Amino acid sequence: MSSNKPIPVFGDASISASDYSDPKNWLSLPDATQATGEAEDGAGSASNLQAGGGAGGAVDVFFVYPTSWRARGGWPLSSIDNPEMRRWARYYLQTRASAFATVGRIYAPYYRQMDAEHLVALGVEQSMALEFGVPLSDVAAAFSYYLTRLNNGRPFLLAGHSQGSIVLLGLLMHYLDPSAAGTVAGGSAGGSTGGSAGGSGASASSADALSRMVAAYLPGSVITQELYAKMPHLSPATQADDTGVIISYNTEAPRVEGTNPFSSADAVTINPISWTREETLAPSSQSKGGILARSNGSFEVCPHLADARLDASRGTIICSTVDAEKFSSQGASRGYFPLGVLHENDIPLYYFDLRANAELRVQSFLAR
Repeated sequence: MSSNKPIPVFGDASISASDYSDPKNWLSLPDATQATGEAEDGAGSASNLQAGGGAGGAVDVFFVYPTSWRARGGWPLSSIDNPEMRRWARYYLQTRASAFATVGRIYAPYYRQMDAEHLVALGVEQSMALEFGVPLSDVAAAFSYYLTRLNNGRPFLLAGHSQGSIVLLGLLMHYLDPSAAGTVAGGSAGGSTGGSAGGSGASASSADALSRMVAAYLPGSVITQELYAKMPHLSPATQADDTGVIISYNTEAPRVEGTNPFSSADAVTINPISWTREETLAPSSQSKGGILARSNGSFEVCPHLADARLDASRGTIICSTVDAEKFSSQGASRGYFPLGVLHENDIPLYYFDLRANAELRVQSFLAR
């Protein structure tokens, strides 16, 4: 793709998806002999993550990692084999996706991403159009391949963070809408020919796939009332054990030194400790704990780390119990956001709350 050519947006028929019949294009592919391509340091190996938990292997997790590379002034769309992206993707597999490992096997594709700095400089509509272009084309093709070749009719959770959550939102809006085309498109079953971002090709029924979705965990995304109005087949979580719903929130400190791009009074947010949409403080004593992630993918368990209070005027979760400087932007997104924006740690702060909640929603789903 030439650097002088505009980056394709959603609906551009020229987009071809990556090949997900190739195991090297999967970050985590259970039962494959090579799940992550080049995990020389052991980070991201599927064997470290496939616990199966109380679901006994009856449930899968389809995980899409957040922004994992920087363009540094260059072309703002990564290649699928970008070494920096793959390294940070393995880190996020270990420190984010692992929160959901107790409910089932984790399937996670590599995908072409937009640079976060480029996205932040654009308006919401422009950035979403780009994320719903090449990144969504890849993820939709991977999800289609997963459903047709790997899922075998099992229930599944969707989970992501930041750009990964936005791309999964696009999957829910445009590929899992039973009233639209009726199929989960995004590439051929074999994956070799890819597919257009507009959704050519066919695989599993959208209605059938949606009926097997336990929940979609999309922290780090701003999902507004206006967006929900555009997708009547989906609804936000309102309690701890409802199923087929979207879980979304963004975390910040009581004081933010600048503008938080993840704050919106119209955002539909749930408290990740109390699992309500009330503004009552959930103290850290009620939290099941978080983690402090290290750059090598290991982490320290931190019991009762974070409190959580929903601020409806900002559409965010306020966390007052951690050092804002220590828990502000890390990893590939360091320096993108002002001090007090705890976006990078949306999952680590509530790691064990998310784990326990995923287990509860799976139990609720399987008991229906």
